[in-house]
Amino acid sequence: MEHDCSLLKSQKNEVFDRIVRIGLEPKHFIWDTYYIKQSLYSVLAYKDNREYNFRFLNDHNGEEYWCSFSPGMGYSRVQRQIESENWEDELIFVNTWLGSLKKEIEAPDFWGELEKYQSALTLTPSDELVNEPIPAFEADEIHDRLLLFADKVEKKFNIQEEESKYVRQKLNYLSDEARKQPRRNWENMVIGVMITLAFQYIPPEQAQSFFALVKECLGDLIHLIGS
Repeated sequence: MEHDCSLLKSQKNEVFDRIVRIGLEPKHFIWDTYYIKQSLYSVLAYKDNREYNFRFLNDHNGEEYWCSFSPGMGYSRVQRQIESENWEDELIFVNTWLGSLKKEIEAPDFWGELEKYQSALTLTPSDELVNEPIPAFEADEIHDRLLLFADKVEKKFNIQEEESKYVRQKLNYLSDEARKQPRRNWENMVIGVMITLAFQYIPPEQAQSFFALVKECLGDLIHLIGS
């Protein structure tokens, strides 16, 4: 025998209210139903990623309340079935789920942003590059070029004073390491530092301009392809 255990309209309205209170848009959610052992249950899903959902596993008599949801509490991807004493207690889990969901969907995707900068970067050291010490005269030239690069970056991208201190600190580090590291090792360090600076201080739409400036100031010294 089939049992309809889906939520009442009044219950869905209370969930609607919880969504609004936590600062999310109800239009980004969608209701659906699913069957388990001939019983019909309600599920509320986040439209942009339906793996993020809250499943109401209540019995048709309104006497037992169970739920599961994703994202779960803490850092769990899925919160398995949890029992509530009553509907009001189950709404507390709805609030918990919405809080976890809000945290997840509003979190910046640092790794995704990093890929954007890496895709803009064409500064790949040549495979033919000999990994030998950098001559002192060339290390001196690298030092001067890095200072020039710092000046141009600050002016072109409107780098603020506190940010400028960090940028110059990283570039000074590259200057010092040019006197210590063999060439290939140092060039790999340059690529890592430039990606880090772009990721932290340069808007994604200006990444190409930033790396073009790297080539302009340093390309002939660090033997980059396409310089």
